Amino acid sequence: LWFPYGKYLISTTLTINNGVKLFGEGEIGDQAASTMSVGGGSMMQWNTSSAGDMITIKSATSNRYLYGAGVWNIVLHGSNAATAGIRASSIQACDFKVSAFGFTEAGIVIDDGNGVLSLFNNFRLRYAYGTVPAAENSHGLKFDGDVSDVGVTQNTIYWLAGLVKNGWMLWLRA
Repeated sequence: LWFPYGKYLISTTLTINNGVKLFGEGEIGDQAASTMSVGGGSMMQWNTSSAGDMITIKSATSNRYLYGAGVWNIVLHGSNAATAGIRASSIQACDFKVSAFGFTEAGIVIDDGNGVLSLFNNFRLRYAYGTVPAAENSHGLKFDGDVSDVGVTQNTIYWLAGLVKNGWMLWLRA
């Protein structure tokens, strides 16, 4: 799915299925994180004060992988209220290249919540914490392999950059 230049307001979680990738027109430009504006690309912004994940990627069938999904060249803006920009469970061969701002848990959360490993995925992430205390403890990229005790392993992080306050750029529990 192609998202041309602009801001897209999201007030409910988007669910991505097998093989579906979201593509945008580029990430955020060089500017102060506090402005959190598009700066020349495609942005999805959480448009409600309720907590929730912006995007979920998970097979509808328990103990099955979801393959080949991803989000590429899109800025994810959590408005200091959304829990995670992307929450993916038991995924394989997925690609992510995003900038994320203002989430209360993490920009991207990868877990084993569908009963099988999350593995062989690719990550490129720029992350900045939010501008309110609720978002200051958040993480950039979070691998949580303890959800179903199956694990998260064998993923490739091409780059991970950003700014966190009281959180971690990379949080691992594989």
